[in-house]
This record gives sequence, structure tokens and C-alpha cells, in this order.
Amino acid sequence: MDYVTRLLSEVPGLRDASEASLMNLAGRFRVKVHPAGSEICKEGEPADRLFILGDGEVEVIKRDLRGRPYVVATLTPGSLFGHVGVLTLNERTATVRARRECVAAEMSAVALRDLLQTGPFTLTSPLRRALIIALSRQLASATATTFQLAARVGQAVPQPAARPIEDGDMEEAARRLLAAHGQV
Repeated sequence: MDYVTRLLSEVPGLRDASEASLMNLAGRFRVKVHPAGSEICKEGEPADRLFILGDGEVEVIKRDLRGRPYVVATLTPGSLFGHVGVLTLNERTATVRARRECVAAEMSAVALRDLLQTGPFTLTSPLRRALIIALSRQLASATATTFQLAARVGQAVPQPAARPIEDGDMEEAARRLLAAHGQV
């Protein structure tokens, strides 16, 4: 199993994909090494690639109203990033900087959108699941941060962090959601 195929097999949402599907998907990525301190993507720039962190650690950086940078997340191997801008056909929503030298697998936004529209179901279904998991984790993190900030200024009661959905939890999570909305 090559480097990218092995990396993809560790991404939440892709773990149960067949080796053939992972190899097919891996052929669509290129691997790039990013030196420590380098900006892999920058807030406000066109979102032209999806990234999967293979080795190293990156920090996700936003700017406050005064333009000062602050770290909103630290990502570790197996993390997808760059997906929000790619999926929304928008600009980058944050800067991602290598904390130390890192390796990332990269797929162009055009190739990703083409694959999602025309690719075989055995490949696109796990990829969509991986993107949904990445988005749900990002949303859970943003929601927790919002509650923490609101609690600090006395506008909310602190809430426990939501547990992100993992690969094996998808069916159970869907069942619970449908039951909560009276559809089961």
C-alpha cells in the first residue's frame, strides 16, 4: 500500500472503503512537503485544493477585528482541511500554517468536484462521508467555541462539548436524529 492509500485508510469516513477504492482515490492526490512555518493556504485566497494532512502538525489561524492572528485549531495527521472553501466555491476561510515540517496530500478543487459529480458510487460515497465527518467536527468545534465565548460574557450557560460522529456511529447517529424528530 503506497503512502497516500495508507493515509486515506486512516481518514474518518474512509476507513471502511475497499483498498481498490482507496487506491483509485489516492491516484487523484499529489503529495507535497511544507516546511515549518510555511502557510499552506491563506485566508481570503481562492480555495483551489483540498488537503489531507499526512505527517506533521498544522495550526488553523483566523484574524480578529483588529487583524491580529489567533489559532482556532491544531490539526494532526489524518485531518482534512481546505474543504469548506472547496465545497462552497468560495475563498479560504482561514490560514493554515505548518507548525513543523509536514506532508499533505492535495487534490485540486476542480478534480474533487468532478469526482463527486461523476465518480463511481464506491468511491464517492466514502469520500462524501469523510467530508461530512470533517464538516461535522468543524461545526461541533465552532459551536463549542461560541458557547464558551457567550458564557464568558454572561450570555449563555456553558455546555458540554458535543461528541463528534465517528465512522461506526453514523447509523446510530442517524437513528437518534430521526427519533428525536419523530420520524422513526
